[in-house]
Amino acid sequence: EYDELTVMKNYCYRNGVDTTKIFIDYAGFDTYSTMYRAKHIFKIRKATLISQKYHLNRAIYIGKSLGIKSVGFSANKGEYRGYTYVTFREYISIFKSFFD
Repeated sequence: EYDELTVMKNYCYRNGVDTTKIFIDYAGFDTYSTMYRAKHIFKIRKATLISQKYHLNRAIYIGKSLGIKSVGFSANKGEYRGYTYVTFREYISIFKSFFD
């Protein structure tokens, strides 16, 4: 089974990042649940979020609305196959985040 979270953490480790500061939340199935768990389970007060550009503003918004001081950095600089679909899906997710 492909484990995207561990692959990303290992990449960070190989590139000199202190991985003791990286939390992997295998139970975070969407952005809201991940940020909620960060606040209430992991007791995170400040977070640096790394995500795709199209997704980052919403993740920061959700973090701040939950009381997590959040900043973010884009993980990619370009478009890729399926970019139009995920961008469209993100607009729907942004709308949904106002009700979470």
